[in-house]
Amino acid sequence: MRLDQLARDIGYGLRQLRRNPVFSGIATATLALGIGVNTAMFSAVDGVLIRLAFIASRLMTTLFYGFQPDYVPAVVTVSLVLLAVAALAVLIPARRASRIDPMIALQHE
Repeated sequence: MRLDQLARDIGYGLRQLRRNPVFSGIATATLALGIGVNTAMFSAVDGVLIRLAFIASRLMTTLFYGFQPDYVPAVVTVSLVLLAVAALAVLIPARRASRIDPMIALQHE
C-alpha cells in the first residue's frame, strides 16, 4: 500500500513538473543554491572553529599545570560544572517567569 502511494505521489510530482517547467526550474535552482551556500558556510565555520579549538587546547595546556588535554577526570569535571551552570542559568529565570500571572505581565507592557 505504501509503495502504491509513493508511485502515485511521484507520478503527481512529475505531472506538476511538466505542467509548470519555469516554476520547477526556479524551485530546483533555489534549492541547489541554498544547499550549496549552506555547505560552503558550514565548511568555512567548521574550519575556523577547528582552528580555534586547537588554539584553545594549546592555551589550556599552558594554563593547567600538570594536566594533559586528555586527562579524563578533569574533562568530565569541567563538563559537569558547565552543564550545572547552564542549567541554573535557564532554570532560575524560568521559575521566576512561571510564578508571574500572565495577565499581570501583559498589563505592565
